[in-house]
Amino acid sequence: MELPVERLEEVTQNGAKRLQKKVRSRFKSLDARNEEDFHDTRKALKAYMGAAGFLPEQAKPLNPKLAEIADLLGDENDLATLSDWLAEHGFTERFAPELWKLIKKNRRAMRKKVIAEKEDLFSETSA
Repeated sequence: MELPVERLEEVTQNGAKRLQKKVRSRFKSLDARNEEDFHDTRKALKAYMGAAGFLPEQAKPLNPKLAEIADLLGDENDLATLSDWLAEHGFTERFAPELWKLIKKNRRAMRKKVIAEKEDLFSETSA
C-alpha cells in the first residue's frame, strides 16, 4: 500500500499522537516496585521521541524534560542489566554487598526522580 504524499503529514501526526498516548499511559502506570514498567516506559518513550523527529517543522516542540527522563530510564535500564549480569556471574549481594548497595541506591533515586517528574512531562507538548 502506497501512501499519497498529500496525506503524509496527517498520517505522521496521527501516528505520533498514538505513540504519545501510549507513553502517557506507561507513565501513569509507573510503580517504583515494578522493574518491567520502567523498561516498557523507556521503550515507548524512545519510539515516541523517534517518531517526533519526523513531524513537520511547525509542529510543537517536545518538552525538553522528555530527553532527560529518557536518559534516566536508560541509565536505570543499564543498572538493571548490570545487576542481572552480576548475579548470573556469581557477584551476589553476599559476595559484593557494597556494590549492590550502591546499585540499588542509584536505581531507587532514578526511579523516584522519574516518578516525581512524570506529571508535567506532557503539559507543554502536543504531537
